Amino acid sequence: MICSGQSAADAMRAGFARAIAGALLLALGAFAVDPAWAAGVEDVTFSGPDQTYAVGDGIEAAVDFDEVVHVDETESELVLVLSIGEHSRSATFVNGSGTAKLTFRYTVRAGDYDDDGISIGPGISRDEGSLPGGRIRDVAGVSVRRNFSGVGANENRKVDGISPTPTDVTIVSAPGQGTIYHFGEPIEVEVTFDEIVHVNETVSELVLALSIGERSRAARFVAGSGTDTLTFRYTVQAGDSDGDGVSISAGVGALQGARIEDFVGNAVVRTFPGVVADSAHRVDGISPTLTEVRIVSDPGVYGLDESIRIAVTFGELVHVTDTNEDLALVIAIGKNLRSARFDGGSGTETLSFVYVVQAGDMDDDGISIGPNALQGGTIVDTAGNEVVRDFEGLPVDGRHRVNSMEEGPDVPPGVDPTAVPTILSVRFESDAGANDTYTTGDIIMVDVIFTNLVYVTGEPPVLELSIGSMLRDALFVEG
Repeated sequence: MICSGQSAADAMRAGFARAIAGALLLALGAFAVDPAWAAGVEDVTFSGPDQTYAVGDGIEAAVDFDEVVHVDETESELVLVLSIGEHSRSATFVNGSGTAKLTFRYTVRAGDYDDDGISIGPGISRDEGSLPGGRIRDVAGVSVRRNFSGVGANENRKVDGISPTPTDVTIVSAPGQGTIYHFGEPIEVEVTFDEIVHVNETVSELVLALSIGERSRAARFVAGSGTDTLTFRYTVQAGDSDGDGVSISAGVGALQGARIEDFVGNAVVRTFPGVVADSAHRVDGISPTLTEVRIVSDPGVYGLDESIRIAVTFGELVHVTDTNEDLALVIAIGKNLRSARFDGGSGTETLSFVYVVQAGDMDDDGISIGPNALQGGTIVDTAGNEVVRDFEGLPVDGRHRVNSMEEGPDVPPGVDPTAVPTILSVRFESDAGANDTYTTGDIIMVDVIFTNLVYVTGEPPVLELSIGSMLRDALFVEG
């Protein structure tokens, strides 16, 4: 365009001068530092939804320029500095070179915490402020302006990189009797954390390892997800025994399985000081065993209304706790089973049973007791464990026979059958053979008849016979 009063030659000279100046400016642009007309930051924003970031979460932020830019990290890494609580953290450049938007990411580390919200300080100039490192140039190769006003704390983008930690581990249950848990009793333990935690058992079960004597037992998680206290339970098994008290090992080994995390997903710290053995939480899951069954009444033939006494001995003190159920010992008298009633011994190692002979009881071979003879009632040790009732049984014992026959021998008129028995007659029962003479090897049988029923107890009696000038003993056989 030729202005009024300007010749064509003057116009040509002015245009040429402007072209030369523009060329020089382009040539020098590659070496200029943040010139006022270079590309600049338009906006800095966070990416993704509002949330509280946990350990391992990525925080992404974008820096928007007013034109396309290129990043060169050959000399140093390009970062965006974030303010997380009292700490500065570097979000590293991840992509965007060749566009107008550069993206940065920071992965939350353990210990990061910001309950007010993440902020980004102002940019100042190249390699200073919140956007240091690397080279950022526009399409003409001119370094961009890095200054911006910053991003204030955003309460919708907080950081919680602090893992919940156990503050207390306590055995909260109490034994049903005294200080000793017995077979079938639950032991409950609570683990308390410094904040609310959640249990995720989709992959594996959560357990707490208890030390019971020399064995490790798994107490299973039963309640507490969504609170600050988790409850674990173990039920005492047969054979468990701990005379010092249940303990829980310190360190990381006791709390195993599943995932425990806070509401933002930080996994809990599983290390705690442990629980020392406590005599108020001992364990006796060993049931008393039956060690001996014996007939303790005097041997012999038991008659009507006589008592047969039997002792049942265990390996430790036992208690009969349920007197409403009849505790009995079943004994075999001949072909009949009879119940000997419990007669004392609770609180000792030996329980006594007694059976009174009834009319019709007969056993010529001897009383026996089967392996499942102990029936009814409740027998426990001091800890409450029920006894093991099985034993091998007691075989036929010929020293303890039974004869309750109510009918005795014929009694002549005028004899009182209830009086003290007296000898009514003595007679030879055996045949003397030829010429009424016993020869060598012959048996002489003699019957002694009493006025009413008699019973032989203790040592068997003998009957003294006079054979010529010698006295001979006839041995008791039966009756």
